[in-house]
Amino acid sequence: MTTFDPPRPWTASYAEGVPEDLPAVSGSLIDIVEASVRDYPDAPALQFFGAETTYSRMQDAIARAAAGLRDQGVRAGDPVAIVLPNCPQHIIAFYAVLRLGAVVVEHNPLYTLASCASSSRTTAPSMRSCGARSSRPCSSSPPTSP
Repeated sequence: MTTFDPPRPWTASYAEGVPEDLPAVSGSLIDIVEASVRDYPDAPALQFFGAETTYSRMQDAIARAAAGLRDQGVRAGDPVAIVLPNCPQHIIAFYAVLRLGAVVVEHNPLYTLASCASSSRTTAPSMRSCGARSSRPCSSSPPTSP
């Protein structure tokens, strides 16, 4: 076993056969997803409450979400808020935004509408948002509170 400084005690809980270290990967996050789709199209990419999504199905969902965002006017460099819990839709939205070259701005889905609006004004006045609180799948920045 390799000795690390500082120690990494969590590796003791890894399943048998899981390496403590992996070789460095090059490329963007989109490149990594595309390589996984190419190499493991039918392997599970996501597992959520007993449902599995393969890499190829996830890639299709990312492409559809990216097309929808593009149709809403999202372009490279645009900030896009994601207001979703940890779920498959969050992962798909995240990669769809990156696929367009836009910038992901994460927001806590437990924020009040006023907190989300305030945070959105602070981080990017022209930001679009995607999530459960949007009136549409992708809408203008949240309204300000009265």
